[in-house]
Amino acid sequence: MEHTILLLEDDTDLIDGLTYSLGREGYLVDVAQTVKTAYACLERREYSLLLLDVTLPDGNGVDDNTLSVYIRRLREKIEEEPSNPKHF
Repeated sequence: MEHTILLLEDDTDLIDGLTYSLGREGYLVDVAQTVKTAYACLERREYSLLLLDVTLPDGNGVDDNTLSVYIRRLREKIEEEPSNPKHF
């Protein structure tokens, strides 16, 4: 099973390091540098993990209501899969 991660981050050095490291481990990483771009990514694909920056040019990745709802749905889905050995 292929796991895809959405990285919501605006620091290019962190983006480069995280995408490189996670890619080497076999993860696909989509990058959004704004909350608005993250919305577009969430509409196109389902993610196994969201990595969120707390200070972004257009908002806060943690407090944003839409992202919070997505995180709750993701957590519920993971909890419903008892055979899933990895919890992200």
